[in-house]
Amino acid sequence: MTLVETVIATALLGTALVMVTEGLTGVRRYANLGDTQDDLRVGALRIQREVGQDLCLSCWYFPDGATTYPATTLVADRALRYWPYVTQMQLPTTYQNGNFRHIEGRSSSLVTLPDCPAFGSSLPTDISLTPSQSGWTTSYYARSQELVFLRQTNGTWVADPANYTRSSLRFPTDPTEVAKWTVPNNHNVIGVKYASAWTRDAGGNFVLHSDTNTLVSATVDADADGNPDPYGVSLAGGVLKVDNGTLSVQVQFDSVDGTSYTMDSDQNQVLDATKVRDFQYAVVPSNVGLGRLVRAYKERSTSAPAFTAYPLAGDWISWNSANGGWGMKVDKVLSEDVTRVVFETYRQATDLAIDQVRLRLFMARKFGDTRESVLGQTISTVFTMRGRNSVTDMQTDATTLGTTRIPISY
Repeated sequence: MTLVETVIATALLGTALVMVTEGLTGVRRYANLGDTQDDLRVGALRIQREVGQDLCLSCWYFPDGATTYPATTLVADRALRYWPYVTQMQLPTTYQNGNFRHIEGRSSSLVTLPDCPAFGSSLPTDISLTPSQSGWTTSYYARSQELVFLRQTNGTWVADPANYTRSSLRFPTDPTEVAKWTVPNNHNVIGVKYASAWTRDAGGNFVLHSDTNTLVSATVDADADGNPDPYGVSLAGGVLKVDNGTLSVQVQFDSVDGTSYTMDSDQNQVLDATKVRDFQYAVVPSNVGLGRLVRAYKERSTSAPAFTAYPLAGDWISWNSANGGWGMKVDKVLSEDVTRVVFETYRQATDLAIDQVRLRLFMARKFGDTRESVLGQTISTVFTMRGRNSVTDMQTDATTLGTTRIPISY
């Protein structure tokens, strides 16, 4: 073989090796892309499942009188107290709702995502009804519209229901049947006594049991906690209410101290709106991915808590001394690949029913050998709140809110 032939053969071999190497690199990049796509899809399904489980236990709650809620301006709406409540990441002070200071008081370090562009002047104004919608709706980096909501409690029978101050359902209809629940080898042997705290007295009025076999008035307070002593199987998801002789079940929300309800003179349990426990979906910085989606809950601290740059379960994301030391504390991390969430309710969107909540999820993940590429994915899902989903409930809630929609950002 001549020198020329050797040079040509070497050049051809080198070219072939380069082509093979490029082909293998391309295959690896394609496989990496496919894995990243799969990871984002699986992550999105996980988020949808978690959010769906929460929102099916939620519903509208208006604590301040129905006449105040048909607001016609964003400023008026932001001053109201209701749930579910859509809030924007770190609202300007001018629009900050004093009822939700413990949520809206997040510092800028827990709003801006380190690997994403800062919120700049090129984006639409945060609080406005008229900016251009085109860039806002598709942006992965604009401010999130986060959701603040309540959850209905749920649970099962308890061994000693006398320790609970909640109402409960009663199965026997004849007062003489009550004794059957305390006969040995019946329900009493497994720690379940009466089926309920409620029964009717001789006059047909609803009263509560005391911790005896005798039906007595609802004023018995053996544990001196200020409430009549209920007795029986805990109805964790609801509260019984008497209205003109009719017994109905009201929503029992999770509370900050387990005692959301107080008893009025008619033995109705009245919800204390200051004690319901807020839950929030929030996007915070992540040291694993581009953005961390967390669920946080309302908690109180007598002193300012320490904040971390990348909050995990048990870390605080907001706290406000002006609101009595209440703040939001993370209890669950849902994803490390979320850069923005946009929640909407019937209050914001004309195409949603009264009991529906829409989530637009913006997910992004770096991939490749040097992590120089970013794959994005957007998902829109509509969930149904089922805490109050009878026709009457939905009609009442729709009447309370009115027909005027009040978008937050556009």
